[in-house]
Amino acid sequence: MQSQTPQATNSDDSSYEQSTHAALIASGCTAIPTDWPPDRLEPLLDEVHRLRRQRLVQFLALAIAKNFAAEHME
Repeated sequence: MQSQTPQATNSDDSSYEQSTHAALIASGCTAIPTDWPPDRLEPLLDEVHRLRRQRLVQFLALAIAKNFAAEHME
């Protein structure tokens, strides 16, 4: 009988590790590594940029929604 669960590959593990590392950097919990080669660092920084932009957009949307709600509650 074969297992129905897909096996994680090294690529999956590496992608998960990079996403986790990017999330930690984006939240300010850890520093950007200075000793990584450019081919590893560039995708990491792209993901950090995406996460920070997403956080900023969510923050601004919430601020606008609160402001709008406060104006219409009066």
